[in-house]
Amino acid sequence: MDQDPTLDLLLNQEDYRKGSLRSQLSPILEDAFSKIEVNRILLAIEEAMVNIFEHGYRGEEGSVGLHLELLSDRLRVELRDNAPVFDCTAAPLRDPASAGEKGEDGGYGLYLLRTIMDVRHRALPDGNLLTLERSRAPGEAKDES
Repeated sequence: MDQDPTLDLLLNQEDYRKGSLRSQLSPILEDAFSKIEVNRILLAIEEAMVNIFEHGYRGEEGSVGLHLELLSDRLRVELRDNAPVFDCTAAPLRDPASAGEKGEDGGYGLYLLRTIMDVRHRALPDGNLLTLERSRAPGEAKDES
């Protein structure tokens, strides 16, 4: 019986800035999703990481534990941090069209995260657990689109 692919990483801000996250996750995702879907998923994970490091840790030292599981029907990514509790699923989403018209810079991360992935938050005694999921059809074939 084949075992579902998993990956566990502990990333600090410097690891994340070097772009190692994308290179470590891509090979697993590329076996299950099309290129465009892989890029969407990576964008959502990267946006979550940016929010944790920039807003959760407020630029201070911190780390994020990442656990990825590729199941037969979905991808699950869990991000665990020790930053102050923040439930990104409860925050209001900005309208990207009106923000762009107003010339506002930034603030699109939560919109991207929550429209690309199914997102759940759980407050922990020492931080946050953010669960990101993306459904996939069993045996979904990858393609070049």
